Amino acid sequence: HSHCTTARIRLQFRCGSACVVQSPPICYNRAMNEKSRKDAANSARAAGGPGGGDRRRRLALAMWAAVAIWMAAIFVLSADQAAESEEKSGAVLSLLSGLLSGEGVAMGYDPLDVATVIRKSAHMIEYFVLGLLATTAWAATLKGPIGRAAKGRARRYGAALGIAYAVTDEIHQYFVPGRAAMISDVMLDAVGVFAGAAIAALVCGAVNRAAE
Repeated sequence: HSHCTTARIRLQFRCGSACVVQSPPICYNRAMNEKSRKDAANSARAAGGPGGGDRRRRLALAMWAAVAIWMAAIFVLSADQAAESEEKSGAVLSLLSGLLSGEGVAMGYDPLDVATVIRKSAHMIEYFVLGLLATTAWAATLKGPIGRAAKGRARRYGAALGIAYAVTDEIHQYFVPGRAAMISDVMLDAVGVFAGAAIAALVCGAVNRAAE
């Protein structure tokens, strides 16, 4: 047997003082090789396919870099003083008014109220993206299939990171002239974070199922 390893099994039959020893060959290499291939396939599947370990690490590094860049962008926007922030909101309002041909103002909407809605919506969008990126980064970092990780600990860790950053962001704004720290903004940010984390979990789960 070319695929066999002979295992010497001592079978002793005693007849008075005489002993007979037999050493039959047992074929088990093929079974062991098959088991090794299955274990390797399972590990590759958990890492995202053949060579998935390297791709998984690269994905994790790329996603954490994206998280850091997005956090820096939020920090820069929060560093704007009140006048600068209102100017940016006014630019968006002017764009929307142009698209709507002034209908919103004609219908009695206060431009200041619209500007407030724009700023609050921007809060949610900023943290929606952060929740999306952070959850995907954790899913790529934690062990196990990326879809399963995203639905479990990665989603919780991503949401926790996003909310913690929202709190520090409001503290930062407290020290910016003309800006203030508001609990309501943290709550809006949290809604965006949870929504982004949920979407990331769904996308990662779909990608994981497609890979299988």
